[in-house]
Amino acid sequence: YKSNKDPILDFIVLTLFFIHCFTTALARIISYFRTEVRPVIYNAVKTKNWTLTLRLLSDPANYPHAKYATTTRQIGGTGPGGVRDAHNDPPYFYQGYNSLHSACDCADAPLNVIQGLLQAFSDAAAVVDDKGCTPLHYAARYARDEVVMAVLEVYPGAASLMDCMGGSPLLHAVRADRSRGVVMALLGAAPRMVLQGDKKGVTPWRLFFEVWEFKMMTLTLFDNVPTAFVLGLPVTYRNGSKGCVRDIYELVCEFLRIVGSDEMDVVHESLKRDCPVAYFHLLLRVNQEQAWMEDEKGRLLVHSISEGFYDAKKFTKMMDYLIQINPLAVSIPTTENRLLLNTVIERGYHNYENIFLTSPDAIRTRDVTTHMTSFMTAATVEKQKGGPLTRFTRVFDLLMKDPTLVSYGIPM
Repeated sequence: YKSNKDPILDFIVLTLFFIHCFTTALARIISYFRTEVRPVIYNAVKTKNWTLTLRLLSDPANYPHAKYATTTRQIGGTGPGGVRDAHNDPPYFYQGYNSLHSACDCADAPLNVIQGLLQAFSDAAAVVDDKGCTPLHYAARYARDEVVMAVLEVYPGAASLMDCMGGSPLLHAVRADRSRGVVMALLGAAPRMVLQGDKKGVTPWRLFFEVWEFKMMTLTLFDNVPTAFVLGLPVTYRNGSKGCVRDIYELVCEFLRIVGSDEMDVVHESLKRDCPVAYFHLLLRVNQEQAWMEDEKGRLLVHSISEGFYDAKKFTKMMDYLIQINPLAVSIPTTENRLLLNTVIERGYHNYENIFLTSPDAIRTRDVTTHMTSFMTAATVEKQKGGPLTRFTRVFDLLMKDPTLVSYGIPM
């Protein structure tokens, strides 16, 4: 408006302008108090005022406020970015960090608060925030076990979703060292996520072994201790909940069942998947009969280990414990009719004293493939590599400890 120096007309125009501004502001204020979505519940949850939250949720008139999110906006279509609000017509879609996200982000959120939020707005369990996380992603890392179960029950599909960093609820749960019940529930909802890595390539499968390997080594690597006692040893999860070694054993078996085949026993599968020694030890301790079971290629465990590629320390630990359980298997030829001692020498493993002492007749038995004794095999391999005769010397030293060993037969 450009004044034409008419005071009456100027007054009228200004009056109309102020009336417009006042009515607009008043309409916005009224709209705020009459709107279906206000942050009253969100603020109560954010400040961890659980008493106020429950009081607000006890009144169904406050249910629409449970839809509030910090980045709420209406979006079209369906999919992981939007969730249909079945309480409105026409339908709306909400996206953002809502009250349920905030509650699941707390380690002390009561179950009745979670149940109240889900009752007020059940679709909240499927809402994705700006980090790509559903409430289940937060619950899997921070919330109580019963909270995880409640959110998962309402929307099991969230277990298959990945956040912006590629992390699944299962990966978050394993990283947070959650209890067997939580991990098993997430595995049941989305078993394919076991091998699904994040943007850094970290998978729940590998992370699980890293989290528990040291604890398993300290708890299971004891000889002459009853298996039942080992399985009953207590463990404490990061959130303070209690469990036992049996829980870890059952989780390992479940992981192996998902990534492997139903036909293969868990001990062979652990070798195939290159599980750490502590888990192999635990699985074999519980399933000692599997030391005599063959894999899909007809190989016993000792043959599978001898034909694998392991570092010397891991090979020694696995072989020594297996020989302790099943010494007769050392004298059984492989599917190619070769003796274990010769294949071990060829592979370059140095710690095969127990193999030699368990099956001394192998020292003078010619290999069916090379037609050489273990002496000749060691010397030939060393000559081909052009290095010192360490394999030959080791075989010779073992024999010189007790030369009469060559007269012994294969143990029966």
